[in-house]
Amino acid sequence: MNAKRKKPNGNKKSVTLRKKYEDLKKIHFLSDLPRKEKESICLYRYMPLKYLRTLLSKDRPQIVFMSPQKWEDPYEKRFLYGKYGIENFQDKIACICFTTNASENEAAAWCMYDRERKNDIVQVSFDFDNLLIVLNGYGDRNGVDFYIGMVDYNIEVDELKGKKDSKVKKIVKECSAERAALKLMLLKRKAFKFEGEVRIIAMASKPLSDEKMIIPLEKGHSLIKQIKAQPFLPNTIVTKELLKKEFSSVKIVRSQLYDSVPKFNYKQVKNSSIRRR
Repeated sequence: MNAKRKKPNGNKKSVTLRKKYEDLKKIHFLSDLPRKEKESICLYRYMPLKYLRTLLSKDRPQIVFMSPQKWEDPYEKRFLYGKYGIENFQDKIACICFTTNASENEAAAWCMYDRERKNDIVQVSFDFDNLLIVLNGYGDRNGVDFYIGMVDYNIEVDELKGKKDSKVKKIVKECSAERAALKLMLLKRKAFKFEGEVRIIAMASKPLSDEKMIIPLEKGHSLIKQIKAQPFLPNTIVTKELLKKEFSSVKIVRSQLYDSVPKFNYKQVKNSSIRRR
């Protein structure tokens, strides 16, 4: 007798993700996240060198979450001030943003984050597991919950404005007030889809001071897998003179996005066996 084959679980990724981190009680997932090889999750963040120095400081390493009130996009901030029945919602949350598209959006990212062409932007690859452990520990000690989700770019401007039936209404209808408020913070217009953004939203039990949340670290370099410098800088400066002197405990590379390539020579080979059509 042939045993009946089990039907595949269509929600397997989501279940696996939550199962893996179920012991981290202060970590919550608002959506599934894209995986790389071996079911790992890779997060990257572009930042100025001064913020990297803060993260890897020998004296007081820290990671900083900023209030969405400082976001530039007015369509994102409109959800921040919604009436969800949550007292001081906009004053209790802070956010840090990452990308999962380390290669797909690299050319645009270098230009977008370095508008003044100061050449002081780096791409930092984070250790996802260590990051969650650090955040969970901080949340336990300080009454903070962390919500993680992939930004949803499949939404029209009219939906964001509430002019037609939309994901906005569906989220509000189907989720609890708190979860709806947080999931709405993951909606962004299609124009930004290249970012491939993942957001971690920190929600405190009381209003934050200075519109940010500063999380102290024991060892900042334990969160970082790799630092990638801009392709516009000479390789010798990046690897020997600039970064390696400061951040010798972390792997440092330089983007090869615009490196020179071998000269292309095209020579057509005649083949009498190929029939002309």
